[in-house]
Amino acid sequence: MAAAGTAGVEQVLEILRSEMVRTMRLMGCRSVADLDPTWLDPHTVPGRPMKEVEVP
Repeated sequence: MAAAGTAGVEQVLEILRSEMVRTMRLMGCRSVADLDPTWLDPHTVPGRPMKEVEVP
């Protein structure tokens, strides 16, 4: 907040929201409810296969 005050915090939160929405769209997820542990890298979570997504 020291750099731009409340407006700066709001801008950072909007950038974060925008990036989350874009990333989820690229993943084929319409909401946070679509996210689950299968989206994790299988190399970091033993026993979890990576989810495959069809690209239109």
